[in-house]
Amino acid sequence: MILENKTEFRIFDRLESTNSEAANHIADYTQPIWIWTKNQTKGKGRSGRVWHSGSNNFFASYLQKLDESLSLIPLRSFVAGLALHETLNHFTEGKYDFYLKWPNDVVLMRKKVGGILLENINSNGENYLITGFGVNLHEIPNSVDIPTRKLDAGGIYELTGFDISSREFLDMLAEKIMKFEKTYQFKGFLRIRELWNEHAFDLRKQIMFHNGKEETRGTFEGIDKRGKAIIATHQGKKSFSAGDMYFRV
Repeated sequence: MILENKTEFRIFDRLESTNSEAANHIADYTQPIWIWTKNQTKGKGRSGRVWHSGSNNFFASYLQKLDESLSLIPLRSFVAGLALHETLNHFTEGKYDFYLKWPNDVVLMRKKVGGILLENINSNGENYLITGFGVNLHEIPNSVDIPTRKLDAGGIYELTGFDISSREFLDMLAEKIMKFEKTYQFKGFLRIRELWNEHAFDLRKQIMFHNGKEETRGTFEGIDKRGKAIIATHQGKKSFSAGDMYFRV
């Protein structure tokens, strides 16, 4: 992939979903595009879940064209996670320990404060990737909106006292995305994997993993060279490309 250094920003007051809006801009795509909105009314989460957005949080999506194998696209979740992690560290002056929860969440003080959603779209034979970001900068979803056995939601302002501007957050995140895209292009996923594992949530701790068919209990050992979650069990190590991870089991 040839890295494109120019980026376009499209700013909105209100959208149903930044990911859905990003898909509307594929037809006039000439360079990577950021979609940002002050308010989002129907945000998306993994596996068709609703992302309860609030009105003072961060909502943005990054649209880019890719010419790589579809099997590699899930690896971009870890690139995006590192960019989001470093952006949060920047605005909280490095005073807090943010962690990356497999495969696409950011955790602070054992509370989920942000998430990432990847959507791949093929248009006229070209592959486009939309990376959606949601961060609870100020408001926190109601506890009834949190799926069973998931981490509770938290907010950056509540947990740290830092009052972060969503618009300023966008500019820094765009800078960090470019940084880690370059790392991925020039040093490969093994370097991304190494960096991601350094910040992995509950690394080398007991977890329970559910892949939709069965539950697996063991020790989380980070991600492998394909981004799969590695679980060390009494029967040996197992790796999973999809599923949900639960903690303190």
